[in-house]
Amino acid sequence: MKKYLLACFLAFTIFSNLKAQKNFILIGSDIPLQYAVGYEYCPVRWVGFQGKAGLLTTPYDKAILGIMKVLGTDPGIVNMIDGAFEVGGIGQANINFHAKRWYYGIQGQLIALSAADIPSNLVANYYNYNFNPVTALTNVFAPQVDIMMRSNLLQAGVCIGRKVDLLKWAEVRFEFSLAKNIWSGTNVEVSNLKGTVFGLQYSEQYLSNEISTELEAIYKKYAYTPSLNIYWVFKY
Repeated sequence: MKKYLLACFLAFTIFSNLKAQKNFILIGSDIPLQYAVGYEYCPVRWVGFQGKAGLLTTPYDKAILGIMKVLGTDPGIVNMIDGAFEVGGIGQANINFHAKRWYYGIQGQLIALSAADIPSNLVANYYNYNFNPVTALTNVFAPQVDIMMRSNLLQAGVCIGRKVDLLKWAEVRFEFSLAKNIWSGTNVEVSNLKGTVFGLQYSEQYLSNEISTELEAIYKKYAYTPSLNIYWVFKY
């Protein structure tokens, strides 16, 4: 009899959880990180698998650089990064654990910062370079120097959120999340370069490696992404 009752209880629990399966469409923003849309699937009542795709653009790009500066990043490197990127894309995956109105999650983010021309004077001022050996004493920069940079950042973090029901098929979610950089890759393309550093001739590859190596170390140390998030959620 006990085995029969236990089997019935397990069957009821499994059936209840399967009945509680939900699909969620999310539209909102991680402030000051991204504007995003997402989807979450809950195979059981207490756990959900979520994916989001977002756009990092004005004014959020300035806010992230401001956070890096507050944490101690050299203003010169912040200006160089600011000059290099105009827009970025973000892909994010979460595993959320739901407990009634509250939920807690672990997350991973891949941030792809699109390439743009870096003003050569920002690079020259930060690294004390001169891009024209003919005018080394006057610190005049050759206008033909082209520098483009793109970075990919992998962030890992946690979140906590609260759900507020609006209708049977809709709710609002308020979240706080915090992520830290665990890996980055930076590609710097330099062309038409003729220059000197401390009186020595250097190459395009030399400058590219110099910038890439320093940026990867700075991202790992300073690239935190705290955010307050709000999402309109549609359930079906």
